[in-house]
Amino acid sequence: MMGGKIVVQSIYGKGSIFTISLDQRMLTNEELTKVMKEKETEEKTDEIIDASGKNILVVDDNMLNLKVAERLLKAYKCNITLVSSGSECLDKVSNNKYDLILLDEVMDPLDGVTIMKKFKDIRNFKTNVILLTRNNEYEYNEEYLKYGFSGYLLKPISKDKLFEIIDKYLK
Repeated sequence: MMGGKIVVQSIYGKGSIFTISLDQRMLTNEELTKVMKEKETEEKTDEIIDASGKNILVVDDNMLNLKVAERLLKAYKCNITLVSSGSECLDKVSNNKYDLILLDEVMDPLDGVTIMKKFKDIRNFKTNVILLTRNNEYEYNEEYLKYGFSGYLLKPISKDKLFEIIDKYLK
């Protein structure tokens, strides 16, 4: 565990004590200044993209994932629509125009791939669709592009990766 150790002392019926030791080094002032400047640059990067007026649909059957996506997307000043099912997604897409769709891979009864196939049946459907997946196998994720997805994002959503998607598709 990164050069550290865990010691457990336990007495049946009374409780346990866990002691965790981690080796840690102190940063020099130069190193700390460099880290702080990098952090400032990252924060400024988020402010560069103004997606005002852009409509994003986020589809996930897990409410926590929807809230995380919403929190991350708010920084871009876009209009966010959250839905928790494939059928709700199809209804929204047939009645509204979206500039980007973030679509969960695993939902029941309609999964992301099935929904993508149904998008192809919608006349003049040209919206970029990003698949949200927990699968981090590169070869498997490349298969998603063959289904018509514009790309994919690993869950949990990385702030930096989301920035790349917004930069690429909504700039």
